[in-house]
Amino acid sequence: MIEQANMFNSPPPAGKKYILAEFKIKLIEYAGKTFDSWTVSQAMFDTVTQKGALNDHYIGIVPPGPELQELYKGGQTEGWVPFVVDANANPYIVWNRGWDDELWFKVQ
Repeated sequence: MIEQANMFNSPPPAGKKYILAEFKIKLIEYAGKTFDSWTVSQAMFDTVTQKGALNDHYIGIVPPGPELQELYKGGQTEGWVPFVVDANANPYIVWNRGWDDELWFKVQ
């Protein structure tokens, strides 16, 4: 899927693999102080190893569509988030790491 998304996407570095995770997000309520919308981005996601180490976040590839979009109350977005991890790893994906509303997902 990564190769098909963009012909310039390169293979993962030696000893690494790509993981694509699809997320569907619905904004039920938003209490923004300045704007009425909320932006969802790939930067809100991290991976953490089974031993608790944070993986490097930057991935220089173009993910397949659809992309996560800006939302208004009641809106929904769906898209792929790419990660690069050790070749034999099964990491956790963390959304909003370090915030009160962080969520953890197990990759299988």
